[in-house]
Amino acid sequence: MPSRKKHSVITMLVLSEAIRRRSHEDRAAIVRRVFAADMNRDPVAQLLERSAQAPADTVTPSWAAELVAEGVAEFFATLPASIYGALAALAQGVNMRGLATLRVPGRDRTKRLNVAWVGEGAPIPVSGAALTGPVMTKGKLACITTTTDELLEATDSAADAIELLLKEDAALALDMALLSTDDAVEGVSPPGLLHGVTAIPGTEDPVADVRALLAGLGNPTAPVFIVNSLQLPGLAAAHLLTGPDLLANMPLIVSPSVTPGRVVAADASDIVLSTGEDVRIDLDNVTTIHEEDTSPDPIVDGAGVVAAPTRSLWQTSCTAIKIVYPAAFAKRRADAVAYLDAAAW
Repeated sequence: MPSRKKHSVITMLVLSEAIRRRSHEDRAAIVRRVFAADMNRDPVAQLLERSAQAPADTVTPSWAAELVAEGVAEFFATLPASIYGALAALAQGVNMRGLATLRVPGRDRTKRLNVAWVGEGAPIPVSGAALTGPVMTKGKLACITTTTDELLEATDSAADAIELLLKEDAALALDMALLSTDDAVEGVSPPGLLHGVTAIPGTEDPVADVRALLAGLGNPTAPVFIVNSLQLPGLAAAHLLTGPDLLANMPLIVSPSVTPGRVVAADASDIVLSTGEDVRIDLDNVTTIHEEDTSPDPIVDGAGVVAAPTRSLWQTSCTAIKIVYPAAFAKRRADAVAYLDAAAW
């Protein structure tokens, strides 16, 4: 049956392999049969069809690594109402493949290079170093979701459910981390973009608030605003919405992930995001998992205590889908982000 909607390459990878594991059908045949509509419009699906036919198993988990890299940019760009995805199109992008840390080049704006006219044979002025910048540490976001074999066998329903779960949860997790005021957790997560930034008190005047945010960015090169949809009527009443996704002719990102009353401004030229690595997808239907979404434990800890509740995927005819995607972000200067709270418009 042809697909009723265009699916992302990640969904196609997951669903085609899930079907293959149960039907033992050739994956290329599955792609042609299930994703016919995508094949007509999306060359990524054609790439999937030409891929190696090695099966997925628990011994070789990275079966899709050579393919899913083609879909990383698409995955981030299509996250629903995603601040991270929208900002990635405006900010500086880096690829941290093979790197644990990366020194992000920035600059000290209090120091300027003395660029001067120099006569023939005259010495060129030498300025003190104006370059600086944070160290960006690679992190990862990951989740496991389980689904029944019956759902996977319902082709269209499974594709829609898997895509919705992966995209919505990824968007929420990324945006919450991105706009967090939390400090870094060493070896786990980077500091949120709002960490160390003092909130500007909001007022009843959106024009004054926008000016205060721009001033807080210190003469930005590429300002972008991030708001909750509840702030749109106030911006419209002040005639600040100058076009689709534009606030006073500057890019505007609207997302429910932003706390109502909070307005964030960033200089996109000084925000660095890493999205250039492979997303890893694993499927398993023979293992045992601890069904805990906050503080998961080993199935059996060092003292011999068994985690609860646990589920045997084989015994209950379920499949676990694990997605791990690298993510990192940093500000090249401390005042690259400003925000206000309690805006009364």
